Amino acid sequence: MAVEKTQTGFPGNAKSRAIILILMLVDTTALFASLIISLLLRFEGRPFSFIYDLHLEDHFLSLPLALAIYLCAFSALRLYRYAWRFAGLESLWGVVYANSIGLAGMIVIQSLTDGRILPRSVLIIFWLISIVSVGGVRAMLSLASIAYQNREHRPRHEVKRVVILGADTNAARIIRNEQHNDLGELHDRYSQSHTA
Repeated sequence: MAVEKTQTGFPGNAKSRAIILILMLVDTTALFASLIISLLLRFEGRPFSFIYDLHLEDHFLSLPLALAIYLCAFSALRLYRYAWRFAGLESLWGVVYANSIGLAGMIVIQSLTDGRILPRSVLIIFWLISIVSVGGVRAMLSLASIAYQNREHRPRHEVKRVVILGADTNAARIIRNEQHNDLGELHDRYSQSHTA
């Protein structure tokens, strides 16, 4: 069954769009939490009201624009289109590149709209934490997808486990072909009939 695609490149069915919107909301939360954590780590021991007054209040215009740049970078680097049960190194590099592009965009936006940027130490900490948090979301999605697939599609007989490294959508195609391949079942029947 082929998935219809809209002109945006996202899958066309409502369930896929809802999942993408939820993932964007989770990414937004992860980025916001990463920024707060980076400010708290950098200005350790200072009250949050001090940090807010000094560093966040002046950036109310630029932070939503920077968030839009982040989400566009995530979309452009296909972080919303992967089959997450097959997430690998390519998706990890996508997270790193998208966060780097988003940070560069945030610096440019803050320079243009606010006249100043967050301290460099905060930006570096934010970059690292955002990679870990957004990448962590992808890792949790991968594990959840594997657990769901294992629960829904319990095999009727013993299955050999195979690890496919370095592939994303190609791995999905290989596994799909193997799941629909009746040769394994025919081979089992042939072996059982000749050993009896």
